[in-house]
Amino acid sequence: MKLSPQSQHALMSMLVLASQQNGAQPVEEAPLVALSGLSVRVRISVSYLEQLFKQLREANLVMSQRGPDGGYRLSRPSSQITLADVARAVNPERKAYMDPSHQHLLDRLNVHVDNFLNSVTLADILAPVEQAEQDEAAAAA
Repeated sequence: MKLSPQSQHALMSMLVLASQQNGAQPVEEAPLVALSGLSVRVRISVSYLEQLFKQLREANLVMSQRGPDGGYRLSRPSSQITLADVARAVNPERKAYMDPSHQHLLDRLNVHVDNFLNSVTLADILAPVEQAEQDEAAAAA
């Protein structure tokens, strides 16, 4: 079993938003990320991102601001958004890519996948990346 393409794209996009957030600041002060810029970073069309972010906004995972300086930011700290939150927002039925005759196996596997996705936050994913960047900066100094 694997995450749907929609879930994978949404997770990558949410990680970009999370990387823009400074953990010490209120989420309302995090920089806004325009979908046009995000499109370039994650290599997904703007129209597809619009569809994903509509679902993410409806799930209260992101907030948006309209206008020329508008964009999106996380609606709460990245440490409070799990991978499961993101995956469920864009793929609530979580269709499996497995032969239906193996449904009993799929059901058991889903329990483990759900437990994992519910235990990992966006901040957990970003922590090693941020530490590596800090290590590189310290080595360069």
